[in-house]
Amino acid sequence: MRESPGREAAQRADELLRREQELAARKVITKADVRRAGERAEAAHERDGQAHRRELLRHYEAGVTHERASEVHQRAALEGLGDVKAHQLAANREREAARHHFQISQESVRHAAAD
Repeated sequence: MRESPGREAAQRADELLRREQELAARKVITKADVRRAGERAEAAHERDGQAHRRELLRHYEAGVTHERASEVHQRAALEGLGDVKAHQLAANREREAARHHFQISQESVRHAAAD
């Protein structure tokens, strides 16, 4: 079973502090140190990629949710249910929120493609 992200971060922080002390004491850098640094950099890059993918999905799902809410308010307005003006305003706000989240999602895709 994999450790929690918080525990991994704490371990990395401890390792960095230990390495800082070793380097300050002029300890020789070994091939194992270089290999470990490369592995840490690769793992950090993968974590960053995962975070970007989660962000993309979150914004896309938020956009879909706002789009659905907009459709519900629009339908209520068309059917004359309750305060039609309030439903129309809410539909417009929800549409704008959906557009905002879809736009962020697209920017995240472009950012990931540029990396």
